[in-house]
Amino acid sequence: MQLSTSATEKEIGKNFEAWLLPTKNPHDDGKHKGAYRWGDAESVDADVLAKGKRIALTQLPAEKEFSSDHSFRFRADPGRFIYLRLKKGVQAFGGYILGEDYQSILEVPAFPRQVKMLHSGSLLALSGQRKVSVFVRDVPGLRFEVARVISDQIHHVFTSIAVRSRSPACNTRSRKSIWPNRGRDTRGERPARQAGVRNPGSRQVPRQQRRTTARSVLRPSGKLEPGDQADHGRKPIRALVLVSDLGILSKEAGDGSHDVFVQSIQTGKPVAGAHVQVIGRNGQPVLGQNTDSDGHARLPSLRDLRQEKAPTMFLVTLGRDTSFLPTAARIVCST
Repeated sequence: MQLSTSATEKEIGKNFEAWLLPTKNPHDDGKHKGAYRWGDAESVDADVLAKGKRIALTQLPAEKEFSSDHSFRFRADPGRFIYLRLKKGVQAFGGYILGEDYQSILEVPAFPRQVKMLHSGSLLALSGQRKVSVFVRDVPGLRFEVARVISDQIHHVFTSIAVRSRSPACNTRSRKSIWPNRGRDTRGERPARQAGVRNPGSRQVPRQQRRTTARSVLRPSGKLEPGDQADHGRKPIRALVLVSDLGILSKEAGDGSHDVFVQSIQTGKPVAGAHVQVIGRNGQPVLGQNTDSDGHARLPSLRDLRQEKAPTMFLVTLGRDTSFLPTAARIVCST
Protein backbone atom coordinates (compact mmCIF):
# COMPACT_ATOMS: atom_id res chain seq x y z
CA MET A 1 0.00 0.00 0.00
CA GLN A 2 1.34 3.41 -0.98
CA LEU A 3 -0.03 6.53 0.67
CA SER A 4 0.10 10.13 -0.53
CA THR A 5 1.51 11.01 2.90
CA SER A 6 3.08 9.06 5.76
CA ALA A 7 1.52 7.26 8.73
CA THR A 8 2.60 4.85 11.44
CA GLU A 9 2.42 1.06 11.18
CA LYS A 10 0.04 0.88 14.14
CA GLU A 11 -2.37 3.39 12.63
CA ILE A 12 -2.51 1.61 9.28
CA GLY A 13 -2.55 -1.92 10.74
CA LYS A 14 -5.64 -1.37 12.92
CA ASN A 15 -7.63 0.32 10.15
CA PHE A 16 -6.81 -1.80 7.11
CA GLU A 17 -9.05 -4.77 6.19
CA ALA A 18 -9.22 -7.30 3.36
CA TRP A 19 -11.90 -9.80 2.28
CA LEU A 20 -11.74 -12.64 -0.20
CA LEU A 21 -14.75 -12.00 -2.43
CA PRO A 22 -17.06 -14.91 -3.38
CA THR A 23 -16.88 -16.44 -6.84
CA LYS A 24 -20.57 -15.65 -7.35
CA ASN A 25 -22.16 -12.22 -6.95
CA PRO A 26 -25.29 -12.56 -4.77
CA HIS A 27 -26.78 -9.57 -6.62
CA ASP A 28 -26.07 -10.99 -10.06
CA ASP A 29 -29.05 -11.73 -12.28
CA GLY A 30 -27.54 -15.01 -13.45
CA LYS A 31 -26.23 -13.85 -16.81
CA HIS A 32 -22.59 -14.38 -15.86
CA LYS A 33 -21.23 -17.86 -16.32
CA GLY A 34 -18.30 -19.12 -14.34
CA ALA A 35 -16.53 -17.07 -11.69
CA TYR A 36 -17.70 -13.48 -11.35
CA ARG A 37 -15.11 -10.85 -12.17
CA TRP A 38 -15.32 -8.10 -9.59
CA GLY A 39 -14.36 -4.60 -10.67
CA ASP A 40 -16.42 -1.92 -8.92
CA ALA A 41 -15.57 -1.52 -5.24
CA GLU A 42 -18.79 0.44 -4.68
CA SER A 43 -20.83 -2.68 -5.56
CA VAL A 44 -19.42 -4.54 -2.55
CA ASP A 45 -21.87 -4.30 0.36
CA ALA A 46 -22.53 -6.18 3.57
CA ASP A 47 -24.32 -9.02 1.73
CA VAL A 48 -21.32 -9.60 -0.53
CA LEU A 49 -18.87 -9.54 2.39
CA ALA A 50 -21.06 -12.02 4.26
CA LYS A 51 -20.61 -14.48 1.37
CA GLY A 52 -16.86 -13.85 1.30
CA LYS A 53 -14.12 -14.52 3.82
CA ARG A 54 -12.05 -12.10 5.80
CA ILE A 55 -8.33 -12.46 5.13
CA ALA A 56 -5.78 -12.57 7.92
CA LEU A 57 -3.12 -9.98 7.14
CA THR A 58 0.42 -10.04 8.46
CA GLN A 59 1.91 -6.56 8.49
CA LEU A 60 5.57 -6.32 7.52
CA PRO A 61 7.78 -3.89 9.46
CA ALA A 62 8.55 -0.57 7.82
CA GLU A 63 11.95 1.11 7.88
CA LYS A 64 10.74 4.32 9.55
CA GLU A 65 8.19 5.21 12.21
CA PHE A 66 6.18 7.25 9.69
CA SER A 67 6.17 5.71 6.24
CA SER A 68 4.16 6.13 3.03
CA ASP A 69 4.74 2.50 2.00
CA HIS A 70 3.12 -0.30 4.01
CA SER A 71 3.29 -4.00 3.14
CA PHE A 72 1.16 -6.97 4.18
CA ARG A 73 1.45 -10.70 3.67
CA PHE A 74 -1.62 -12.86 2.98
CA ARG A 75 -2.66 -16.15 1.41
CA ALA A 76 -5.13 -16.41 -1.46
CA ASP A 77 -5.48 -18.51 -4.61
CA PRO A 78 -4.42 -16.92 -7.92
CA GLY A 79 -7.34 -15.55 -9.91
CA ARG A 80 -9.47 -14.69 -6.87
CA PHE A 81 -10.55 -11.12 -6.09
CA ILE A 82 -9.82 -9.27 -2.85
CA TYR A 83 -11.75 -6.32 -1.47
CA LEU A 84 -9.50 -3.82 0.35
CA ARG A 85 -10.68 -1.09 2.71
CA LEU A 86 -8.82 1.53 4.69
CA LYS A 87 -11.23 2.99 7.25
CA LYS A 88 -11.84 6.69 7.51
CA GLY A 89 -10.31 8.46 10.48
CA VAL A 90 -6.75 7.28 9.86
CA GLN A 91 -4.41 9.95 11.17
CA ALA A 92 -1.36 10.75 9.07
CA PHE A 93 1.80 12.72 9.85
CA GLY A 94 0.96 16.33 10.72
CA GLY A 95 -2.48 15.46 12.08
CA TYR A 96 -4.22 15.02 8.74
CA ILE A 97 -7.30 12.75 8.90
CA LEU A 98 -8.65 10.43 6.18
CA GLY A 99 -12.12 11.81 5.54
CA GLU A 100 -13.80 8.72 4.03
CA ASP A 101 -13.17 5.02 3.50
CA TYR A 102 -10.72 4.08 0.79
CA GLN A 103 -11.92 1.01 -1.17
CA SER A 104 -10.29 -1.02 -3.90
CA ILE A 105 -10.51 -4.46 -5.52
CA LEU A 106 -7.39 -6.44 -6.34
CA GLU A 107 -7.14 -9.59 -8.45
CA VAL A 108 -4.62 -12.05 -7.03
CA PRO A 109 -1.96 -12.49 -9.74
CA ALA A 110 -0.62 -15.89 -10.72
CA PHE A 111 2.72 -16.84 -9.26
CA PRO A 112 5.50 -16.55 -11.85
CA ARG A 113 6.65 -19.92 -13.11
CA GLN A 114 10.32 -20.39 -12.49
CA VAL A 115 13.05 -22.93 -13.17
CA LYS A 116 16.66 -22.24 -12.27
CA MET A 117 19.82 -23.93 -11.12
CA LEU A 118 20.74 -23.26 -7.50
CA HIS A 119 24.39 -22.63 -8.35
CA SER A 120 26.70 -21.49 -11.11
CA GLY A 121 27.74 -24.83 -12.52
CA SER A 122 28.75 -27.80 -10.37
CA LEU A 123 31.76 -29.79 -9.32
CA LEU A 124 30.50 -33.20 -8.22
CA ALA A 125 32.80 -35.66 -6.49
CA LEU A 126 32.92 -39.16 -7.94
CA SER A 127 32.45 -40.51 -4.42
CA GLY A 128 29.48 -38.24 -3.60
CA GLN A 129 25.77 -38.32 -4.42
CA ARG A 130 26.34 -36.69 -7.83
CA LYS A 131 23.16 -34.64 -7.61
CA VAL A 132 22.48 -31.18 -9.03
CA SER A 133 19.90 -29.01 -7.22
CA VAL A 134 17.17 -27.30 -9.24
CA PHE A 135 14.67 -24.69 -8.06
CA VAL A 136 11.14 -25.20 -9.48
CA ARG A 137 7.96 -23.19 -8.89
CA ASP A 138 4.54 -23.83 -10.48
CA VAL A 139 5.93 -25.95 -13.31
CA PRO A 140 4.19 -29.35 -13.69
CA GLY A 141 7.29 -31.13 -14.95
CA LEU A 142 10.80 -30.84 -16.28
CA ARG A 143 12.75 -32.43 -19.06
CA PHE A 144 16.42 -32.94 -18.25
CA GLU A 145 18.97 -33.29 -21.02
CA VAL A 146 22.47 -34.41 -20.11
CA ALA A 147 24.92 -33.72 -22.92
CA ARG A 148 28.31 -35.41 -22.60
CA VAL A 149 31.39 -33.42 -23.60
CA ILE A 150 33.72 -35.75 -25.49
CA SER A 151 37.17 -35.94 -23.90
CA ASP A 152 39.15 -34.70 -26.91
CA GLN A 153 36.67 -31.88 -27.54
CA ILE A 154 36.76 -30.16 -24.14
CA HIS A 155 38.72 -27.20 -25.48
CA HIS A 156 35.71 -26.23 -27.68
CA VAL A 157 33.80 -25.39 -24.50
CA PHE A 158 36.26 -22.54 -23.89
CA THR A 159 37.20 -21.47 -27.41
CA SER A 160 33.72 -21.34 -28.99
CA ILE A 161 31.87 -19.63 -26.12
CA ALA A 162 32.32 -17.14 -23.35
CA VAL A 163 33.37 -19.11 -20.30
CA ARG A 164 30.35 -18.93 -18.04
CA SER A 165 29.44 -22.15 -16.25
CA ARG A 166 25.83 -21.07 -15.64
CA SER A 167 24.93 -20.76 -19.35
CA PRO A 168 27.23 -22.81 -21.56
CA ALA A 169 26.38 -22.91 -25.24
CA CYS A 170 28.17 -23.95 -28.40
CA ASN A 171 27.65 -22.06 -31.65
CA THR A 172 29.81 -24.25 -33.88
CA ARG A 173 28.39 -26.46 -36.59
CA SER A 174 29.87 -29.52 -34.94
CA ARG A 175 27.69 -29.11 -31.85
CA LYS A 176 26.16 -32.57 -32.16
CA SER A 177 29.60 -34.16 -32.12
CA ILE A 178 30.54 -32.19 -29.02
CA TRP A 179 27.30 -32.59 -27.06
CA PRO A 180 25.87 -36.11 -27.51
CA ASN A 181 22.93 -35.98 -25.12
CA ARG A 182 20.34 -37.96 -23.27
CA GLY A 183 16.93 -36.75 -22.11
CA ARG A 184 14.44 -37.51 -19.40
CA ASP A 185 10.94 -36.15 -18.80
CA THR A 186 9.97 -35.83 -15.14
CA ARG A 187 6.30 -34.90 -15.60
CA GLY A 188 4.16 -37.00 -13.35
CA GLU A 189 7.09 -37.99 -11.12
CA ARG A 190 6.45 -35.30 -8.52
CA PRO A 191 3.31 -34.92 -6.40
CA ALA A 192 1.13 -31.88 -6.98
CA ARG A 193 2.23 -28.82 -5.06
CA GLN A 194 0.30 -25.81 -3.82
CA ALA A 195 0.43 -22.87 -6.20
CA GLY A 196 3.40 -20.62 -5.56
CA VAL A 197 5.17 -23.05 -3.23
CA ARG A 198 8.86 -23.41 -3.88
CA ASN A 199 9.78 -26.86 -5.05
CA PRO A 200 13.52 -27.45 -4.81
CA GLY A 201 14.65 -30.75 -6.22
CA SER A 202 17.69 -32.50 -7.53
CA ARG A 203 18.78 -34.36 -10.63
CA GLN A 204 21.24 -37.21 -10.52
CA VAL A 205 23.83 -37.51 -13.27
CA PRO A 206 23.13 -40.79 -15.15
CA ARG A 207 25.39 -43.70 -14.25
CA GLN A 208 26.46 -44.21 -17.86
CA GLN A 209 27.58 -40.59 -18.04
CA ARG A 210 29.63 -41.05 -14.87
CA ARG A 211 31.46 -44.07 -16.29
CA THR A 212 32.31 -42.63 -19.68
CA THR A 213 33.12 -38.99 -18.97
CA ALA A 214 33.71 -36.43 -16.29
CA ARG A 215 32.10 -33.52 -18.11
CA SER A 216 28.47 -32.92 -18.99
CA VAL A 217 26.02 -30.10 -19.64
CA LEU A 218 22.71 -30.30 -17.77
CA ARG A 219 19.70 -28.53 -19.25
CA PRO A 220 16.50 -28.50 -17.14
CA SER A 221 13.66 -27.19 -19.31
CA GLY A 222 10.17 -26.55 -17.96
CA LYS A 223 7.62 -28.54 -19.95
CA LEU A 224 4.24 -26.86 -19.55
CA GLU A 225 0.73 -27.92 -20.42
CA PRO A 226 -0.35 -27.93 -24.11
CA GLY A 227 -1.07 -24.39 -25.27
CA ASP A 228 0.98 -22.75 -22.53
CA GLN A 229 3.24 -20.15 -24.14
CA ALA A 230 5.48 -19.42 -21.15
CA ASP A 231 9.15 -18.97 -21.91
CA HIS A 232 10.23 -21.96 -19.82
CA GLY A 233 9.40 -24.29 -22.69
CA ARG A 234 11.56 -22.28 -25.09
CA LYS A 235 14.49 -21.08 -22.99
CA PRO A 236 16.17 -23.96 -21.20
CA ILE A 237 18.55 -23.31 -18.33
CA ARG A 238 22.04 -24.72 -18.82
CA ALA A 239 24.81 -25.52 -16.40
CA LEU A 240 28.22 -27.05 -16.87
CA VAL A 241 28.74 -30.01 -14.54
CA LEU A 242 32.10 -31.58 -13.80
CA VAL A 243 32.13 -35.04 -12.18
CA SER A 244 35.64 -35.70 -10.91
CA ASP A 245 37.67 -36.42 -7.80
CA LEU A 246 40.46 -34.06 -8.89
CA GLY A 247 40.31 -30.57 -7.44
CA ILE A 248 42.51 -27.96 -9.13
CA LEU A 249 43.95 -24.68 -7.86
CA SER A 250 46.15 -22.45 -10.01
CA LYS A 251 48.23 -19.47 -8.95
CA GLU A 252 50.09 -17.13 -11.30
CA ALA A 253 53.39 -15.70 -10.11
CA GLY A 254 54.76 -12.28 -10.95
CA ASP A 255 56.97 -13.71 -13.70
CA GLY A 256 53.97 -15.35 -15.41
CA SER A 257 54.69 -18.89 -14.25
CA HIS A 258 51.89 -21.00 -12.81
CA ASP A 259 51.79 -23.19 -9.73
CA VAL A 260 49.06 -25.81 -10.14
CA PHE A 261 47.92 -27.80 -7.11
CA VAL A 262 45.84 -30.97 -7.41
CA GLN A 263 44.09 -32.59 -4.47
CA SER A 264 41.50 -35.31 -3.95
CA ILE A 265 37.98 -33.97 -3.41
CA GLN A 266 37.11 -37.11 -1.48
CA THR A 267 40.01 -37.12 0.99
CA GLY A 268 41.39 -33.58 0.69
CA LYS A 269 44.93 -34.95 0.32
CA PRO A 270 47.42 -33.99 -2.44
CA VAL A 271 47.34 -36.13 -5.56
CA ALA A 272 50.77 -37.29 -6.76
CA GLY A 273 51.46 -38.42 -10.32
CA ALA A 274 48.60 -36.48 -11.94
CA HIS A 275 49.45 -35.21 -15.41
CA VAL A 276 48.88 -31.46 -15.77
CA GLN A 277 48.67 -30.07 -19.32
CA VAL A 278 48.06 -26.64 -20.80
CA ILE A 279 45.70 -26.98 -23.77
CA GLY A 280 45.83 -24.47 -26.63
CA ARG A 281 42.98 -23.23 -28.79
CA ASN A 282 43.56 -25.99 -31.33
CA GLY A 283 43.07 -28.65 -28.67
CA GLN A 284 46.70 -29.68 -28.58
CA PRO A 285 48.80 -29.65 -25.37
CA VAL A 286 51.50 -26.99 -25.35
CA LEU A 287 52.97 -27.69 -21.90
CA GLY A 288 52.88 -30.60 -19.50
CA GLN A 289 54.13 -31.58 -16.06
CA ASN A 290 53.38 -34.31 -13.48
CA THR A 291 52.52 -33.41 -9.90
CA ASP A 292 54.96 -34.27 -7.12
CA SER A 293 54.20 -35.83 -3.74
CA ASP A 294 52.64 -32.54 -2.62
CA GLY A 295 50.27 -32.48 -5.61
CA HIS A 296 52.19 -29.53 -7.05
CA ALA A 297 53.24 -28.89 -10.65
CA ARG A 298 55.12 -25.76 -11.72
CA LEU A 299 54.62 -24.53 -15.28
CA PRO A 300 56.56 -21.79 -17.10
CA SER A 301 55.03 -18.51 -18.22
CA LEU A 302 52.10 -18.71 -20.67
CA ARG A 303 52.25 -15.07 -21.74
CA ASP A 304 54.23 -15.70 -24.93
CA LEU A 305 51.80 -18.32 -26.29
CA ARG A 306 49.85 -16.89 -29.24
CA GLN A 307 47.45 -17.90 -32.00
CA GLU A 308 46.64 -21.63 -31.97
CA LYS A 309 48.85 -22.11 -28.92
CA ALA A 310 47.03 -19.51 -26.85
CA PRO A 311 46.16 -21.28 -23.57
CA THR A 312 42.54 -22.10 -22.88
CA MET A 313 42.61 -24.46 -19.90
CA PHE A 314 44.58 -26.68 -17.57
CA LEU A 315 43.74 -30.34 -18.17
CA VAL A 316 44.53 -32.79 -15.36
CA THR A 317 44.30 -36.55 -15.81
CA LEU A 318 44.92 -39.47 -13.50
CA GLY A 319 43.96 -42.86 -14.84
CA ARG A 320 40.36 -42.57 -16.10
CA ASP A 321 39.63 -39.47 -14.03
CA THR A 322 39.81 -36.07 -15.74
CA SER A 323 39.38 -32.52 -14.55
CA PHE A 324 39.99 -29.08 -16.03
CA LEU A 325 40.25 -25.42 -15.11
CA PRO A 326 40.02 -22.49 -17.57
CA THR A 327 43.08 -20.30 -17.70
CA ALA A 328 40.99 -17.11 -18.00
CA ALA A 329 37.62 -15.97 -16.70
CA ARG A 330 36.38 -15.18 -20.22
CA ILE A 331 37.76 -16.46 -23.50
CA VAL A 332 36.06 -15.82 -26.83
CA CYS A 333 37.26 -17.19 -30.17
CA SER A 334 36.86 -14.69 -33.02
CA THR A 335 36.59 -16.03 -36.56
